[in-house]
Amino acid sequence: MFTEDSPEKPLNQPCKVVHVNKSVADIEAETTIIYLSAEDGHISKEMEQLNKNFSFLKEFKLARKQLGIPIKCDIPKKYYILYGCIIRKTHEDHFDFVSFRKCVSQINKNNKKDGYVFVAIQAIKDDKDDLINEKNNYNFKKLFVQSRCLCVLGW
Repeated sequence: MFTEDSPEKPLNQPCKVVHVNKSVADIEAETTIIYLSAEDGHISKEMEQLNKNFSFLKEFKLARKQLGIPIKCDIPKKYYILYGCIIRKTHEDHFDFVSFRKCVSQINKNNKKDGYVFVAIQAIKDDKDDLINEKNNYNFKKLFVQSRCLCVLGW
Protein backbone atom coordinates (compact mmCIF):
# COMPACT_ATOMS: atom_id res chain seq x y z
CA MET A 1 0.00 0.00 0.00
CA PHE A 2 1.19 3.52 -0.77
CA THR A 3 1.76 5.98 2.06
CA GLU A 4 1.69 9.75 2.06
CA ASP A 5 5.49 9.73 1.74
CA SER A 6 5.62 7.23 -1.13
CA PRO A 7 7.57 8.56 -4.11
CA GLU A 8 5.91 6.14 -6.57
CA LYS A 9 3.27 8.61 -7.74
CA PRO A 10 3.79 12.37 -7.54
CA LEU A 11 0.82 14.45 -6.47
CA ASN A 12 -1.19 16.39 -9.04
CA GLN A 13 -0.86 13.71 -11.68
CA PRO A 14 -3.92 11.93 -13.02
CA CYS A 15 -4.50 8.48 -11.66
CA LYS A 16 -3.70 5.61 -13.96
CA VAL A 17 -6.70 3.85 -15.52
CA VAL A 18 -6.17 0.20 -16.39
CA HIS A 19 -8.61 -2.11 -18.11
CA VAL A 20 -8.67 -5.72 -16.99
CA ASN A 21 -10.63 -8.61 -18.37
CA LYS A 22 -12.36 -9.78 -15.20
CA SER A 23 -15.30 -8.91 -13.03
CA VAL A 24 -14.90 -6.24 -10.39
CA ALA A 25 -16.13 -8.87 -7.92
CA ASP A 26 -12.83 -10.70 -8.53
CA ILE A 27 -10.54 -7.70 -7.90
CA GLU A 28 -7.78 -8.04 -5.31
CA ALA A 29 -8.19 -7.01 -1.65
CA GLU A 30 -7.63 -3.47 -0.35
CA THR A 31 -9.73 -2.10 -3.17
CA THR A 32 -12.55 0.41 -3.16
CA ILE A 33 -15.26 -0.98 -5.44
CA ILE A 34 -17.78 1.34 -7.03
CA TYR A 35 -21.12 0.09 -8.31
CA LEU A 36 -23.90 2.15 -9.87
CA SER A 37 -27.50 2.38 -8.78
CA ALA A 38 -30.61 4.56 -8.74
CA GLU A 39 -32.80 6.25 -6.17
CA ASP A 40 -35.52 3.66 -6.87
CA GLY A 41 -33.26 0.99 -5.32
CA HIS A 42 -33.17 -1.24 -8.40
CA ILE A 43 -30.76 -4.18 -7.96
CA SER A 44 -28.70 -4.68 -11.14
CA LYS A 45 -27.02 -7.90 -12.30
CA GLU A 46 -23.65 -6.36 -11.37
CA MET A 47 -24.89 -5.70 -7.84
CA GLU A 48 -26.18 -9.27 -7.53
CA GLN A 49 -22.78 -10.55 -8.66
CA LEU A 50 -20.98 -8.35 -6.11
CA ASN A 51 -23.40 -9.50 -3.42
CA LYS A 52 -22.30 -13.12 -3.91
CA ASN A 53 -18.82 -12.14 -2.70
CA PHE A 54 -19.62 -9.31 -0.28
CA SER A 55 -23.20 -9.71 1.04
CA PHE A 56 -23.90 -5.96 1.03
CA LEU A 57 -27.42 -5.79 -0.45
CA LYS A 58 -29.17 -5.92 2.91
CA GLU A 59 -27.29 -2.78 3.96
CA PHE A 60 -27.91 -1.16 0.54
CA LYS A 61 -31.67 -1.75 0.75
CA LEU A 62 -31.82 -0.02 4.15
CA ALA A 63 -29.71 2.97 3.07
CA ARG A 64 -31.15 6.32 2.01
CA LYS A 65 -30.64 6.79 -1.71
CA GLN A 66 -30.09 10.30 -3.07
CA LEU A 67 -28.65 11.46 -6.40
CA GLY A 68 -24.95 12.25 -6.14
CA ILE A 69 -24.52 10.81 -2.64
CA PRO A 70 -22.51 7.57 -2.36
CA ILE A 71 -23.63 4.71 -0.13
CA LYS A 72 -20.67 3.26 1.78
CA CYS A 73 -20.39 -0.35 2.90
CA ASP A 74 -17.25 -1.59 4.66
CA ILE A 75 -16.30 -5.25 4.20
CA PRO A 76 -13.57 -5.43 6.89
CA LYS A 77 -13.00 -9.20 6.91
CA LYS A 78 -12.29 -9.13 3.18
CA TYR A 79 -10.48 -5.74 3.09
CA TYR A 80 -12.80 -3.99 0.65
CA ILE A 81 -15.00 -0.92 0.71
CA LEU A 82 -18.04 -0.81 -1.56
CA TYR A 83 -19.63 2.44 -2.66
CA GLY A 84 -22.94 2.71 -4.43
CA CYS A 85 -23.04 5.73 -6.71
CA ILE A 86 -26.62 6.91 -7.05
CA ILE A 87 -26.56 8.27 -10.58
CA ARG A 88 -30.20 7.96 -11.72
CA LYS A 89 -33.65 8.67 -10.31
CA THR A 90 -34.92 5.37 -11.74
CA HIS A 91 -32.89 2.54 -13.24
CA GLU A 92 -34.37 3.38 -16.67
CA ASP A 93 -33.18 7.02 -16.64
CA HIS A 94 -30.09 8.27 -18.48
CA PHE A 95 -26.71 8.20 -16.76
CA ASP A 96 -26.36 11.47 -14.80
CA PHE A 97 -22.73 12.56 -15.09
CA VAL A 98 -23.15 15.41 -12.59
CA SER A 99 -24.32 12.93 -9.93
CA PHE A 100 -21.53 10.54 -10.89
CA ARG A 101 -18.89 13.26 -10.49
CA LYS A 102 -20.35 14.24 -7.09
CA CYS A 103 -20.22 10.60 -5.93
CA VAL A 104 -16.70 10.00 -7.20
CA SER A 105 -15.48 13.25 -5.67
CA GLN A 106 -16.83 12.21 -2.25
CA ILE A 107 -15.39 8.71 -2.65
CA ASN A 108 -12.00 10.27 -3.44
CA LYS A 109 -12.10 12.26 -0.19
CA ASN A 110 -13.11 9.18 1.81
CA ASN A 111 -10.54 7.01 0.05
CA LYS A 112 -7.72 9.23 1.28
CA LYS A 113 -8.91 8.73 4.87
CA ASP A 114 -9.42 4.97 4.39
CA GLY A 115 -5.93 4.52 2.95
CA TYR A 116 -6.98 2.32 0.05
CA VAL A 117 -4.87 2.59 -3.09
CA PHE A 118 -7.02 0.86 -5.68
CA VAL A 119 -10.41 1.85 -7.03
CA ALA A 120 -12.41 -0.45 -9.29
CA ILE A 121 -15.60 -0.04 -11.28
CA GLN A 122 -17.25 -2.43 -13.71
CA ALA A 123 -17.33 -1.28 -17.31
CA ILE A 124 -20.73 0.20 -18.10
CA LYS A 125 -22.98 -1.03 -20.87
CA ASP A 126 -25.32 1.68 -22.13
CA ASP A 127 -27.12 1.37 -25.47
CA LYS A 128 -27.77 5.12 -25.44
CA ASP A 129 -24.10 6.15 -25.06
CA ASP A 130 -21.26 4.24 -26.78
CA LEU A 131 -18.64 6.52 -25.21
CA ILE A 132 -19.77 6.20 -21.60
CA ASN A 133 -16.67 4.29 -20.44
CA GLU A 134 -14.32 6.78 -22.09
CA LYS A 135 -16.17 9.63 -20.37
CA ASN A 136 -15.87 7.84 -17.05
CA ASN A 137 -12.15 7.20 -17.64
CA TYR A 138 -11.76 10.96 -18.06
CA ASN A 139 -13.72 11.61 -14.86
CA PHE A 140 -11.56 9.18 -12.90
CA LYS A 141 -8.35 10.70 -14.17
CA LYS A 142 -9.49 14.21 -13.27
CA LEU A 143 -11.20 13.48 -9.96
CA PHE A 144 -8.57 11.19 -8.49
CA VAL A 145 -5.69 13.54 -9.36
CA GLN A 146 -4.30 13.85 -5.84
CA SER A 147 -4.92 10.24 -4.86
CA ARG A 148 -2.37 7.52 -5.29
CA CYS A 149 -4.73 5.11 -6.96
CA LEU A 150 -5.13 2.83 -9.88
CA CYS A 151 -8.60 2.74 -11.37
CA VAL A 152 -9.48 -0.63 -12.81
CA LEU A 153 -12.43 -1.11 -15.10
CA GLY A 154 -13.54 -4.71 -15.42
CA TRP A 155 -14.40 -5.62 -18.97
